[in-house]
Amino acid sequence: LARALNWDPENSSAEARLISVLSDKNWSLPRTAPLQHEGKVVDVDYSPDGKHIVTVSGSAAQIWSVETGERVGEAMRHRNSVRGVRYSSDGKRIVTASDPDAKVWDAATGKELGAGLNHTGKVEMARFSRDGSRVVTCSADRTVKIWETETGKEVVTIKIEGSPASVDFSADGSSVVVGYGSVAQMYNAKSGGLVGAPMEPQKSVAGGEI
Repeated sequence: LARALNWDPENSSAEARLISVLSDKNWSLPRTAPLQHEGKVVDVDYSPDGKHIVTVSGSAAQIWSVETGERVGEAMRHRNSVRGVRYSSDGKRIVTASDPDAKVWDAATGKELGAGLNHTGKVEMARFSRDGSRVVTCSADRTVKIWETETGKEVVTIKIEGSPASVDFSADGSSVVVGYGSVAQMYNAKSGGLVGAPMEPQKSVAGGEI
């Protein structure tokens, strides 16, 4: 069709068909220019409504508009490298994992909410519960901690035999699953007690979700 238009620019039939094809097809073209960072991008997440993206590079996380590709709010900075980032399920908050703490941020402004969620080693991962009321973190200090999102109060500490690399809440928030070494293990999110027997895949566990 494009070749037909090149030969005969007055070919209205070919023009109409070309416009129709381009309008109906999803060609997976970029919506905006690339989101440029000064260093390596190590983690990304979409907001639940799909209107924003949060990225991690160096010692900061940044929110971007999907529509315009422009930065939104302030950069969310830590003293050391940020290792991961996630939106809460309602899209109102963001949690970042760094060394030696995790932080909760206002997703509209990029401003920090409350005090840091502190460990004595680097925080490998941080996740919200589905209702957003709690945050779970896992750290190289061999602990998993559960915190109240609003107050930053530590409510449960779970000691892990190895160095945990991943953690997440169950859908109902009653338990957390922790991945460390070649083991995944569930724990009660209120008492910190073991739930069931360890799950032991053949390879090291680098990500967990239930």
